[in-house]
Amino acid sequence: MEKVALKASERKETGKVVRFLRRKGLLPAVVYGQGMEAVALSLDAKAYKKVISGDSGSNVIITLDIYEGKKEPLPVITHAIQHNALTDAIIHVDFLKINMKEKIHTKIKVEIIGVATGVKDESGILVHSLTDLEINCLPMDIPDQVEIDISALKIGDSFNVSDLRSILNSEIEILTPETETVVQVVPPAKEEEVAPPPPVEGEIPAEGEAAAEGAAPAEGEAPKDGAKPAEAKAPEKKGK
Repeated sequence: MEKVALKASERKETGKVVRFLRRKGLLPAVVYGQGMEAVALSLDAKAYKKVISGDSGSNVIITLDIYEGKKEPLPVITHAIQHNALTDAIIHVDFLKINMKEKIHTKIKVEIIGVATGVKDESGILVHSLTDLEINCLPMDIPDQVEIDISALKIGDSFNVSDLRSILNSEIEILTPETETVVQVVPPAKEEEVAPPPPVEGEIPAEGEAAAEGAAPAEGEAPKDGAKPAEAKAPEKKGK
């Protein structure tokens, strides 16, 4: 697991005042955990974005220097990130102080590599159901991510959480249920045949459409070949 240093300063400003910090390019934050009281901070927004833009993402271990050399920097990880709902910009960060000798509960990304045989050669559909894996381990054992090579998967094949055991370090405890499916290849969806709608009673058949079998010809129309002419009705007798 990568470890980087980041400077921060304690702040007294709270509430709406933090808007002025953001205008100055500073990011409001707070750090807590391991028996310490929560401390409000501000740090350089660009520096933090650069820290979490690496392979480790928000799982990177940060040595947070808030005491300007007067005390040891705090080992922390990002516990929560708050984004602006409209711009998706980071507006606040929660840091969790950690003990490098104690296991922590965190999540890592599940990335897939390669193209499944069932997709490439059999027109199957790839379903990536699980994108994050919950684990418990020492901070320095946290992997940046876990990668799965799906090249050999055919239609009907799947990769479950239990299959990740052989990929991850044996010191890492997997908390996600082992029966959960990470990725699978399913058959392509069949196109449903749509039956033509039944004719509406009294509707005139479209031009070129065959007339119903046994239908009597219209008045004055010659019967078609093979069709039995309609029987002539006897004239009605007039009363005397």
